Amino acid sequence: MSNSHLFLKSGFPRAPLQNGIGRVVLQLQRITFKFCKNHGASRGIREFLETDLIDFSKNNPGIVVYVKPRRHRSPNLTVEYLNGERQVINCHNFSREEVSKWVTLLRTQSGNPTIRYRKLWHTDSPSIQGPWTPFTNRRPELNLAQFPRVFNSEQEERDESETEEHEEITEEEKIGPIWKEMYSNLVLSFIPVYCESDTLNRSTTNEEFSQPLNMPPSATEQLKEIFRQQQDTAILENNRAN
Repeated sequence: MSNSHLFLKSGFPRAPLQNGIGRVVLQLQRITFKFCKNHGASRGIREFLETDLIDFSKNNPGIVVYVKPRRHRSPNLTVEYLNGERQVINCHNFSREEVSKWVTLLRTQSGNPTIRYRKLWHTDSPSIQGPWTPFTNRRPELNLAQFPRVFNSEQEERDESETEEHEEITEEEKIGPIWKEMYSNLVLSFIPVYCESDTLNRSTTNEEFSQPLNMPPSATEQLKEIFRQQQDTAILENNRAN
C-alpha cells in the first residue's frame, strides 16, 4: 500500500440500496459523448458512435445517451450515476476498442467513490459472537493439544443434553408402571398352569412368587412372546393418548 492510500476515505464494501438481493439495477443513469467532428483526437469516439452506439442503446434501455459535438475541443466521456456521482474520462487519441472498454467499465460500476477498505466484507446486522470459524464451540483443550493425537472414545462421546434426558425419564415414568403391572398379571396367570400341584395347595406368599418357576422351554418362549405383544400394545395406547 502506498502513502496515497492513507488520505483515502475508509469504509466497508456495500451495495447501494441492497442492489442484487432482488434484481440488479444498473447504477449508470446517463452518459454523454463529447467529441469534435474534424479533429483527429476524436477519431476513436467517432468510430464508436458510427458502429457500436446503436447496439449499446438497445442492450441498455435504462441508460440515457447524449451525443454532444464540440468544435476543436478534446473528447471525453461524462457519466452520471443514480447516487449523484459524476465522472469525466478524457478520451484524447483513444481508439475505438479503448472507448468500448471504458464504456463497459463505467456501465458496470456502482458510482461509489474510491475508498480504502477496512475489511473485505460487510454485515448489516453484526453478531456479538463474531464470525464463525472451524474452532467455534470446540473443546478448550484443543488449543494446547499436539496433533496427531490418539483419541479417547470415552472423551469424544457427546453427552446427552438435559432435554433428551428429561424426555427419556418422562417416557420411563409413563410406560414403566404399565409394564410392571402387565408382567405381574402374566406371571399370576401362568402360575396355576405350570406350577406343581402341591404348590397350588399351599398359601401363596410373596416369597413363593419370588422363586423361579420350573417351566418347560416352550412355555417360557410363549410367555416372552405374549409379554412382547402386551408391551407393543401398551406403547401404541400411550402414543394415542398423548
